[in-house]
Amino acid sequence: MKFGRADAVLAVILLLAAAALFLTGLLLKDEGRYALVCHGEEEIGRYTLSEDGDYVLRTEEGTNTLCIRDGEAFISAADCPGGDCMRMGRIGKEGGSIVCLPHRLVIRITGGEEEIDVLVR
Repeated sequence: MKFGRADAVLAVILLLAAAALFLTGLLLKDEGRYALVCHGEEEIGRYTLSEDGDYVLRTEEGTNTLCIRDGEAFISAADCPGGDCMRMGRIGKEGGSIVCLPHRLVIRITGGEEEIDVLVR
């Protein structure tokens, strides 16, 4: 079987289409993921993970600073006793959360694809 000009054109078109789909997947990876901030049962903020930023979260109980960097969220400052929320680390995967009990704040990652770390049977 011979490899002709039409076969070469078809192969190039298929390679370009595959490359375009791959690059689109890379560019849209963070689209749709955001940090949902709740105070008690009330949603008080929703921040996209695709843009870096610092957000001051003020409640009756106190103040926390939510930072978003490189698709991950973390608490950089808080005036709560103990500051446990600042030591909870960075979250970026679907379902990840940070809790500040004294301020009644919960920050949870939603949207995007859920990643499973461990599967137990």
